[in-house]
Amino acid sequence: MSAGPFRLILTFVSLCLFFSCLCDGHLLQIDRVLAATLPIGRYPVCSPRTSQCLVVLAWLLALALGAGVTSAAGAKFEPSLLLCAPGLPHEFGITLVSLYCSAFASMVIGYVVLIVSFG
Repeated sequence: MSAGPFRLILTFVSLCLFFSCLCDGHLLQIDRVLAATLPIGRYPVCSPRTSQCLVVLAWLLALALGAGVTSAAGAKFEPSLLLCAPGLPHEFGITLVSLYCSAFASMVIGYVVLIVSFG
């Protein structure tokens, strides 16, 4: 059964929302760590304009990833999720979880380095 255009659009939108949520959540966590560890006068590290550019870049990255994954893997309806998801192999999920855990570990290591160097 081929994926219709409506199913492809739904998959693209759900992937874009997922990726932008991940990127923006990580930016928020980095901001919280910097706010908690940097001394007064050193926070914020970047200007509001730079922060706005980072958020827009995260959204553009989410759009690019959503378009790439949807066009490469197609779309299928997942009844357990009640939404359209890309038809990806299980190895993709394992890779994604590994990358997520690596990003989390690097955040923890960065937090420890900030505490040691500024604490």
